[in-house]
Amino acid sequence: MESALNVGDTAWMLTAAAMVKLMIPGLAFFYGGMVRSKSVLNMLMMVMGPTFFSSPHCYMTSENVNKGITAKLAHA
Repeated sequence: MESALNVGDTAWMLTAAAMVKLMIPGLAFFYGGMVRSKSVLNMLMMVMGPTFFSSPHCYMTSENVNKGITAKLAHA
C-alpha cells in the first residue's frame, strides 16, 4: 500500500515555505524604498508584523491537520 505522505511532496512544501519566508523581508525593503526615508521603519513593521503574528497560527493549524491525517492513516 502506498503511503499518503510522499517524501518528495513534503520536501517541496518545506522548500516553498522557506522561499516565502525569505521573500517577505525583501518585500518589506521593496515597499520601504517607495516611501519617504522617515517612513521606512514603519513600512518594514507593517509588512513584517503580520508575518510574526501569523506564524504561530499557521504552526498550530498545521499541527491539528497533521494529527487528523495521522489518525486517518492509523485507522486505514
